[in-house]
Parts: sequence; C-alpha cells; structure tokens
Amino acid sequence: MRRSLWWLLPVLHVTLGVVLGFWGSAQTKSAFVSKYITDYVALPEFILHLINFPVALLICITVQKWNFKIGPEYSTLWFVCYLILIGLFWFLIGWQIGTAGDCSGTESRVRRMGRLFGVLFGVLVLTSGVLLIHSPLGYFVSLAAFTWGISMIILFRRDRLARKKS
Repeated sequence: MRRSLWWLLPVLHVTLGVVLGFWGSAQTKSAFVSKYITDYVALPEFILHLINFPVALLICITVQKWNFKIGPEYSTLWFVCYLILIGLFWFLIGWQIGTAGDCSGTESRVRRMGRLFGVLFGVLVLTSGVLLIHSPLGYFVSLAAFTWGISMIILFRRDRLARKKS
C-alpha cells in the first residue's frame, strides 16, 4: 500500500488541481466582466493553493505574483507548470512516506540530499508564513505555511530520527 502512494498521490492531486483550477477560473470569469481584476482569487483556486501551498509559493516566487493569481485564466503556461510541480511534489511526498521505514544500513547520497532539500524547503515555507501574513486572506495563508513548513520538516527528518533510535 505504501509504495502505491508514489503514483496515487500525484494522480489524485493533479486531477484535483485541474478541477479546482478550472472551477475557479469559471468563477473568476463570471464574477468580473472587466479585464482588470485586482485582489480576487476564487475560492476553489484558493483552496487549491492552500492544499499545495509549497508548490504555489514556488510558482509565486518564480512569476513574482504574490497575490496567488496562477490559475488558468491568468496564464495557461504557468498553470501547466503548476500542475507538473504539483505532481512532482506529491510524488516526492509519496516516495518519502513509502520508503520511510527502509533502514538498509547505508544511506545514498541522493536520499541525503533529498532530505536536506526537503528540510530546507520546509524552513522556507515556514518563514513565508510570517512574510505573507498581510496578503489577501493572510491568516489562512500563514496557517497553511506554518502547517506545511512544520510537516515538511518532520516528514523529511523522520528517517534520520528513526535511525538514531536504533
């Protein structure tokens, strides 16, 4: 069951991303007739960004849109990149969960670097919670950042802590 998470989590979350992204896009288009939308992010898109907050943060840093306007109605290219990163992110989460109890003695360099990257990215996500508190719906964004940051640090440090006990 744990190994099936490697492919099951990405498929479910990319599908959810497509559904919520296009649902949010339809809401945005129906809510505004004007071309100029300022601080509106549709609720389905906002939920998508909270569920995948580390990926949404990475895309926002890349395109420098701090108001989380990364849905299909803004840029199809960036939305496709967002979906690809969602799939990769959930693949890595499934892989980390699926191989968590694997204590094969020696640890590969790739796994060590992956864990280090996961912990550092968790710290970045955690720090962003303080910086984004004044964004639209800032308390929800900060709560997602703190939750994801701590979860990533715990998830990617878990193997190391289990090895020290044995």
